[in-house]
Amino acid sequence: MRREHYLSISEFAEFCKVNRKALIFYDNIGLFKPALVKPNGYRYYAHWQIEQISVIRMLSDLGIPLEKIKIYLQCCEPQQALQLLHKQNQMIEEKIEALRDAQEMLHTRIRLITEGCAAENTFQVVEQKAVLLYMSEPYRCDIREMQDELWNRFSAMCEKEQIPFFYPLSYLVSKEDLESGAYYMVSHMYYRIENARKANGVMPAGCYLIGYGNYHYGDSCLLYQQMCDYATRNNLEIGGNAYEEYILDELTTSYANEFKVKISIQLKN
Repeated sequence: MRREHYLSISEFAEFCKVNRKALIFYDNIGLFKPALVKPNGYRYYAHWQIEQISVIRMLSDLGIPLEKIKIYLQCCEPQQALQLLHKQNQMIEEKIEALRDAQEMLHTRIRLITEGCAAENTFQVVEQKAVLLYMSEPYRCDIREMQDELWNRFSAMCEKEQIPFFYPLSYLVSKEDLESGAYYMVSHMYYRIENARKANGVMPAGCYLIGYGNYHYGDSCLLYQQMCDYATRNNLEIGGNAYEEYILDELTTSYANEFKVKISIQLKN
């Protein structure tokens, strides 16, 4: 019979890259006990326990609570292993997607801040591709008297879809309100997003009149009027909605008069 060679707790901890205190804790809760405990109370581990502790560490790294690992190891079998790992894989996929959404939000923020820092308060006509949006439910509200309920409902929508509530605030002004001069009436809140699966709206591809200005939320009526006057002088016909985005905001400045809004008015091709 082969004589078993035991490792002290310190040797076993070093070999397996496990904290010595963790091994004592695992022993105390009955999750992972040493192969041998001498009368003096010293713990010793066998080489075959290396695989055991590796399984525990792997399951723990996957986010499975120690109590569940303990129950699982007491009666594990292939089908249980498959079920457990499939469930953890799904949880990891959800975390990865949430991280991707957060990264997309950061990409959007970086791009818009860069644009805002470089933008001059002038007007230009540009041809642009379609932009994916995540939009609130439709409403018609004076932006100067925005009700908390509307914010809360949009926030709840974003939370349900796991969309970070940290994009630049953006509003849609309908073509009808734009043409009537009701520039303060907004019909949607929205975020620019990159995830096509979560988008529920789109800023259509086409020709847009773009304008920038330093305005706080709801104070941009003058910029709308100047842009509409510019369109009239240059024989540009309004063809769709206006999109109002605060590309420099509380994240970039402590002063409201340094906020920068970007307004994009869709023109008729």
